[in-house]
Amino acid sequence: MVPARSLPRVSAAPGRSTLRIVHAITRINQGGTARWLDVLTAEQRRHGHEVVILSGEVQGEEEEDELVGSLPVIKVPTLGRSVSPWRDARAAAEISRRIRQLDPDVINSHTSKAGVLARTANLTLGSRRPALVHTIHGHLLSGFAGPTGTHLIRETERALGKAADALICVGPIVYEGVTQAGIGIGRPVVEILPGARSLTLPSRVDARTGLGLAPDAFVVAWVGRMVRQKNPDRALEAARLMPDTTWLMAGDGDLAGHVAATAPANVRLPGWSDPAPILAAADVYVHTADWEGFPYSVIEALQAGLRVVATDAVPPVPGVTRIDPRESDVPARIAEAITAVRRSGPESDAARWTRADVFRPESFGAAHEAVYQAALTHRGRSR
Repeated sequence: MVPARSLPRVSAAPGRSTLRIVHAITRINQGGTARWLDVLTAEQRRHGHEVVILSGEVQGEEEEDELVGSLPVIKVPTLGRSVSPWRDARAAAEISRRIRQLDPDVINSHTSKAGVLARTANLTLGSRRPALVHTIHGHLLSGFAGPTGTHLIRETERALGKAADALICVGPIVYEGVTQAGIGIGRPVVEILPGARSLTLPSRVDARTGLGLAPDAFVVAWVGRMVRQKNPDRALEAARLMPDTTWLMAGDGDLAGHVAATAPANVRLPGWSDPAPILAAADVYVHTADWEGFPYSVIEALQAGLRVVATDAVPPVPGVTRIDPRESDVPARIAEAITAVRRSGPESDAARWTRADVFRPESFGAAHEAVYQAALTHRGRSR
């Protein structure tokens, strides 16, 4: 990532000293995208930019993230994750109306559905339309929706890549998939790591006391949504191979009941809870997802000074031991990697601080400003 001091400042539309930015997202459900928007909009507002988020509603068993209450959100009731031609057409019309009303310098769309509708709506505004940046948060270009669905996603993103003035990829794995698929040719395509605020951690003693853990226990943490994508079964299988360790698996989701019914005796399930005491009490963090953009749970673990054992859905960054989930006996590989961390002993404070530094909100916000400048230049609206 380019250091913040070397990034250019953004020029607003004539007559404005700051940017007017509209974010569009399918819905703000619990997860990393909500955190991404929370940190990003806070940085943008701190620099005096005007920021609005157009968001749809959560559907089905999803839960809306509590961060919604602190974000500058305007709801688009017809926008949601499920496909409905009638509702989607109404959502696109509402997004187009809001864009005309708000008159932004930049639209930044997030997630696939809102990305399609926002780019389509923006095109209807003609040559004077705002610059549009689309952020690709997850790796949907291989193996996510089956062969037919994956082909459709890929071709849609190739076509709509031409309707964006710049593309942001969340981390290096997404960037590699996007560029290899030929998406965004002729546009700036940029990799940005998530920005994250520093965690406030309790002491290790207080965290362990509060969780009822022995002072000398070796503790492995797993935090996240218990859904198919995160593959919590891998963690359960690794825990069975390590009966002398204590596992904290914090989270909720579709598979929570299954996890509770099949967890071995050395696994504790505190539910969906504040990650700070979980991480403060842990010795190592495990991430078992099949695919990701860049998970905030891993960033928080690195901020907490933990080393991470993860599938290679997590991008290659210092402090993370990556395991290919396509190899045989992945749980055993995870257990071996955890044992290696246990034997190696604690790291220096300097090493831990260096790992967390790349996720500073200031660098995150500055990187977005540079992309917006490139998009404004492409649209011919920069000064």
